[in-house]
Amino acid sequence: GWRKAVEKYLDEKQSPKRPTNFTGRTWRTFRPGTVPKVRSCLLKFGTWTGTKNPHDVTKKHLEDYRDIYAKRSNASARTTIATIIAFLEHLGHFPGQIQLPEKSKLERRELVLPISEGNRLIDGAPNDRLRFVFFCGFHAGLRKGEIMHSRPSWFQFERGILRVPRVDELGEN
Repeated sequence: GWRKAVEKYLDEKQSPKRPTNFTGRTWRTFRPGTVPKVRSCLLKFGTWTGTKNPHDVTKKHLEDYRDIYAKRSNASARTTIATIIAFLEHLGHFPGQIQLPEKSKLERRELVLPISEGNRLIDGAPNDRLRFVFFCGFHAGLRKGEIMHSRPSWFQFERGILRVPRVDELGEN
């Protein structure tokens, strides 16, 4: 069933060892913080489809679910469907190629907190981890997921540059 398949997938994606059935593609592991979101996404989709097994998922299921999410946000639909497709492909199940929603237009991010207040929060943070989170959010404009997945290679402090890679580049940094 769904729960067993999802838990096996999550266990394998947290292991640095590539499963024997996984061939031909780069092996990327999940960070622990990713696991609850992926579990929730996959189990919610499984319940929505009404299927007993992930191998029963059809292209129509994927298209209908994509359309539901795309009404709210193209970015959310892309992420959700990409997560589901990666899971199904990991199981060796290919229900068919579907068109993902177009990338959303660039949006303006605006800090509605005075810089002095942001700096006060950074300076008063109880530890370096929270100080880093505040710094990335207030000064670099990163979102929660970007902060959680950030790598030292993204930051070039001597040049004053922050390069957040595209989603399809993420396992490479």
